[in-house]
Amino acid sequence: MDDALEPIQLNPEELLVLAALLRWIVMADGVLSDAELEALAAVPHRVGMPEDRWLALSTRALRVYPNAQVAEEAAVGLRRRPARELVYELLYDLARSDGFDDAEWDVLERLSESWRAAHG
Repeated sequence: MDDALEPIQLNPEELLVLAALLRWIVMADGVLSDAELEALAAVPHRVGMPEDRWLALSTRALRVYPNAQVAEEAAVGLRRRPARELVYELLYDLARSDGFDDAEWDVLERLSESWRAAHG
């Protein structure tokens, strides 16, 4: 099988950062819409994790990354490009699910710029 067709598997650190960032994207505009709930419900399947494990990981992520700034700083440390791309895609899909808000777009832009500066 062609490696390019293999789905990216996020490691535990990448998953933890993703879970935190998803939370902070939702909180960026202060509204949890039905569309966002639907997008969030799809995440465990998209990362290949049972829902109960994802929920536990999400809860842990909030303790490890208690605010958006800490989560974004941790995201800069994601070294694998395919992992960064998947994290960005999932964040983008969540933000887009109910229409982009400026605060959500700002998070996406900061991540993109930080990754470009740190990883080229």
